[in-house]
Amino acid sequence: MKIGEKLDQFLTIKKVSYAAIALNLTSIILGVLYLLIPIYTVLWDITGVIILITLFNNFILVYQNSNKLNKSTKLGHRLNIVSYIFLLVTTFAMLGMWLGNFLISVTYINANAIGVDMLVILSYMGVLSFGVGYAYIHLKNLDNKDLWDKKTASSWAPSSRSNKIKRILKILLKLDCYIWLILGALFAYATLMGGIEPMIAEMIGFFIPGWGVFLCFIFISNTLILLRLKVRKRNPRSYYAIAIIGLTASGILMMPLVMTPINLYVGELNFQAAFGSDWRSKISPADEAYFLTTPFSLPEYFLGIPPKDCIIMQDILYYTNATEGVSLRFDAYLPPNGGVGLPGKNSTLIRIHGGAWILGGKGMGNMMQMNKYFAAQGYVVFDVQYGLQRTPISPFIGVVSPPSVFGDFTIDQMVRHIGNFTHYLAANYSLFGADLSSVIISGGSAGGQMCCAAALAIWSGNYTHYFSDSLTIKGYVPFYPANGRTSDLGITGSRDLVNPSAIVNSTSPPCLIYQGTSDIMWLGTVDLKNKYATSSNQKCSIFWNFLGGHGNDMYFNGFLNQPFLYYMERFMYLCINDLI
Repeated sequence: MKIGEKLDQFLTIKKVSYAAIALNLTSIILGVLYLLIPIYTVLWDITGVIILITLFNNFILVYQNSNKLNKSTKLGHRLNIVSYIFLLVTTFAMLGMWLGNFLISVTYINANAIGVDMLVILSYMGVLSFGVGYAYIHLKNLDNKDLWDKKTASSWAPSSRSNKIKRILKILLKLDCYIWLILGALFAYATLMGGIEPMIAEMIGFFIPGWGVFLCFIFISNTLILLRLKVRKRNPRSYYAIAIIGLTASGILMMPLVMTPINLYVGELNFQAAFGSDWRSKISPADEAYFLTTPFSLPEYFLGIPPKDCIIMQDILYYTNATEGVSLRFDAYLPPNGGVGLPGKNSTLIRIHGGAWILGGKGMGNMMQMNKYFAAQGYVVFDVQYGLQRTPISPFIGVVSPPSVFGDFTIDQMVRHIGNFTHYLAANYSLFGADLSSVIISGGSAGGQMCCAAALAIWSGNYTHYFSDSLTIKGYVPFYPANGRTSDLGITGSRDLVNPSAIVNSTSPPCLIYQGTSDIMWLGTVDLKNKYATSSNQKCSIFWNFLGGHGNDMYFNGFLNQPFLYYMERFMYLCINDLI
């Protein structure tokens, strides 16, 4: 007996349908509990596994339906349509959960995101509820032999008008699914090859690995739709080619999630090597109660993490220059109750946005949910604009980059803008309750390069013509820093600021770097780490995300952001308390 036949006998419609009802109902109940009890327990780890099994089991039921269903009967025709709808619902549910959670993370006022919360919940509950109904229909009609015997002839036939509509819908579905199939192959290639293929990594690697689970289920859904539209016996090569491409791409996109335990293991080893094997014992249990209990819990990926509450002050002008033609502003995220009793102790966290020095901005362009997260821990967080190089696309990106930030700037001038902010802060820190004797700087990509430049320049004491000497740098956290990459866009600057690794010495402040292996920026990250090593300074650690790309912290709830956040908050605590 062939393997396929054995599986077919084991995965019968009856068995898979009963499993689908049990799994979908269990996932619904556990999802409700997760929403009602936002406190980590081991149950949530089990819940995450159950959700994945549920979704895959739903696909198995759809596939078995395709193999067994007699579509020539009236009921079979209708159930076939329901199967297509179920796969489309799965696709839209994945998109709804991703989009909803992303919009929540880039919304200033938490109360304004209630409608988006409902999008996430309805997407999650909707696909699982459909799964229950879909399985129930199968169980209800198990004894209908005509429905499951393809050899049984039927006198029923759809009307000519129905056939015409059916042909049009098939063409549209095929077109849509082939587009998804091509994207799946491209995204899978980018996930595997992004670290050595600059164009792929920089153009589409921003979102692929971090959203890989959603994309995996979307591609499986569309692959199954294509397979249902194909007649295997008529064109077996095309049928199996689609199956292999779709399932292989989906499997590759699931791999970054599978790599999470390895990321954590290597991350822990690197953290211990840089900051000591006893670093955990240095954190007060009372303070650690404010931190993530676990590096990652899968239900968070689907149902999200509620944003923290803090006080937000928007659009505060800190620098204007008529000659340069710029007006630069910042947002401040202040801790509740003045930060009293919180582990951050009103330490200053300066967050610098990315965008290749030509776009991006504060607010929705710089991970607002992370800003809120650290403000709720007692940090005074500043989300800062700086001057951007004007390009032909500048007039079209006003949503995240207002016209007032563009000009003809070198890297030195951009760094000076951050310096202007430090002078503003030195004169006005009391308005925000910020402690300037304890400062952390963080940023991603171009902002990561600016983060390195600002932190190392301030620490060195050699750039007082740019920065205020009132700030004491305790540490810095660059995300996939674009060190040494300004020439890619024709932006000039002094060597030490373009590639801040040149400023590193034996006394440079502690550094924790977020880096994906499927991101071409890893070369600059390794260079920075090596400069620490050659300067006899061990206080630099890289948290590697294997198969992670560029900008994968954009999905706050994701398995490529939460594990790093787990270490980042502990690193910052150790820095501000002078424990490393």
